[in-house]
Formats: sequence, structure tokens, C-alpha cells
Amino acid sequence: MSNGKSRPLVICALSALMFAACSKNVLPTSATLEGNTYQNRFFNFQVQVPPGWTIGNKQDFEKALAAENSGQEPNWTKKEKIWDLLLLASETPAGTPANSNPAIILGMVDISDEPNVQSAKDFESLIAHSIVERQKTWEQVDNPFLVRLGSKEFYRVDFKIDISGQIMHEAYFATLEKHYVLILTVTANSEADVNKILTLAGFPQNGK
Repeated sequence: MSNGKSRPLVICALSALMFAACSKNVLPTSATLEGNTYQNRFFNFQVQVPPGWTIGNKQDFEKALAAENSGQEPNWTKKEKIWDLLLLASETPAGTPANSNPAIILGMVDISDEPNVQSAKDFESLIAHSIVERQKTWEQVDNPFLVRLGSKEFYRVDFKIDISGQIMHEAYFATLEKHYVLILTVTANSEADVNKILTLAGFPQNGK
């Protein structure tokens, strides 16, 4: 005869197994957007969209890319083809004609078929080299260095971008979770403005 006191233990064990099974099914794109807070469950990462900014969609992102590339088809690398956009937020709607449009872009890349990429730093170094080689208007400012955004460690590398004579600044962050790279980019008029945006997004920076 079973002991009635064992039933709660059995139920708890079953609940734990169900929770573990559900956790394994969390996709890298599993996220919520409540108010101005984007939260991704897979990467355990959240971003605060600055007040008054526009939250865009994939079509906005593609439109902005087309504008940046002067209407020409981008020469994507293999890694960029499997890029998934998670969040696009900008000071004004993406693609709006303006001298500058500070933006936050969150995306991810599956690197399961890239055995030579063993860390986020490897990925950043590879991408930085690719960008500078392909985009002659981009200048790499520094080598990847370690920073903390929230509870996660990222590698950061900065670029200066010449857009029709106007210099923009982009900070590029990457962290590795299983075989996915989570990428955060912040673009603004200067490094100081980038760091101000990072503070508004919930990630104050203490310098290099």
C-alpha cells in the first residue's frame, strides 16, 4: 500500500520533469516585448528601448539596409545570410530621411556549422575583419574587449562609419550561448552618444 505522503513528492518530480522538457524547447527567438522592455528567455537577456523611440520590424530593417547600401543588393556573407533579427529600435522610424538615426539592433547567428568559431571573441574578430575588408567606408577603432551588459559578458568592438561624409559610430557586442551568437549593435553620432544610449538601454558603460 502506498504512503499518501509520497504523492506530493511524485507530483513535484513530474512537475520538475515537465519544466525541464519545456525549458529545452525554448527557442532563441522566444521573447516578450512589454512596453519598452524586450526580454529574450533563451539568452536570458533584456533591453530597455529608450523612451520615445520607434520599435520596428523586419521590413523596417531591410528598408534601412537598402538605404544604407544605396539601393544595391548587399554582398552578404554566409553568416549574415543566417542572421535573425530579434529587435530593431531607432530614434525615428527606420528608413526615414535624416542626417542620422541612432539605433539599437539585436540579432543572432547560428554558428553550429562553424567549428573554427569557439568563442564570441573569435566571431567578433572574424566579422570585424570581414566588414572592414568589404565596406571600405568602415574603420575598426579597437580590438574586441570584454564588457558586461546586465548579467552577461560580451565582447565589444567599435567602428567609425563614413556615410556620405558624415561620421557615425557603431558599437558591436557579441556573446555566445550554446551554438548561437547573440549580437547587439548600437549606432549613433559618436562613441559618447553610443554610451548614452547604452545607459538608457540599461547598460551603463564605465569606459574601456
